[in-house]
Amino acid sequence: MTSPASPTSPLTHPPFSTPTDFPILISRGTPADYLALARFHYRAAPPATIVHILRATDDTTTLLAGVLLISMPPLNAAWRRHAWQDWEEGTRHQARGTRQDPSGATAPGLGAVRSTPKRPGPHPLAKSPPNPDAGCLPPDVSPPSPHRRAALHLNASLRTISRVIVDPRCRGLGVARRLVQHYLAHPLTPRTEALASMGRWCPFFAAAGMREVPSPAPKRDDRLHRAMTAAGVEPWHLIDVERAAAAVRRSAALRIALVQWADASRATRAKAHAVRETIGETREHGLTGLAVLAAATLSARPVAYVSP
Repeated sequence: MTSPASPTSPLTHPPFSTPTDFPILISRGTPADYLALARFHYRAAPPATIVHILRATDDTTTLLAGVLLISMPPLNAAWRRHAWQDWEEGTRHQARGTRQDPSGATAPGLGAVRSTPKRPGPHPLAKSPPNPDAGCLPPDVSPPSPHRRAALHLNASLRTISRVIVDPRCRGLGVARRLVQHYLAHPLTPRTEALASMGRWCPFFAAAGMREVPSPAPKRDDRLHRAMTAAGVEPWHLIDVERAAAAVRRSAALRIALVQWADASRATRAKAHAVRETIGETREHGLTGLAVLAAATLSARPVAYVSP
């Protein structure tokens, strides 16, 4: 018998006329739920971290309709200062080891210690384990760096929705929206964010109540876009492999700009290195692949969303 989770198995109920007709049950999920639907996501690789999973099942047939993954937030994201007015101020206070009290007073922050702990002599508790509530570090322990404090603050206050995957048979029925709404109603941290590459075409985060915030284009994208304009091509032109290959052959400046673009990010640096290490037709194929990748990146800018 075909498993209900199999992509070839038919639905055992008639199509639903509206999303509200689709009876789903949302519960805590497992890595197996994610693996069952991972092939339906446009990103093949899993997120770097997974700390929480929600699953949506058809309440009638127990079909796994969708999953939502929560991950630890990346350390750097340009949209955060646009999303929350107090974000940079709070991060600065945490980096200094202090946080701002609502009354205006300054209080010790997350992981806060004196930046230059006093060392008057032997530790008074040298013959026994230091008291964690003593308010200072043992002489042989260095205080956390400002970057470490900022990272602690980030991890304590923010989580990222890294994947929302819906079985193709259940798309258009509001499954993704209801998964996001369920998580926002029971979040792990005070703030939640998401970055959607398909946000312009599938705005379910906005439908779930999240706010869209400006996401400034990386400097490497701006530089490459200027190089493309100088070469007389638009980013969307290069999505076509044949047009991309022709543009790469025609413009030496574009070839240089593509390699510099790839080298400016850890995610694509290996591709730049591979192009530099090859010659002839293999190099041209590598540059064409870079052109297609860059065109897709520039033509479909991700959309950042944050919790209300």
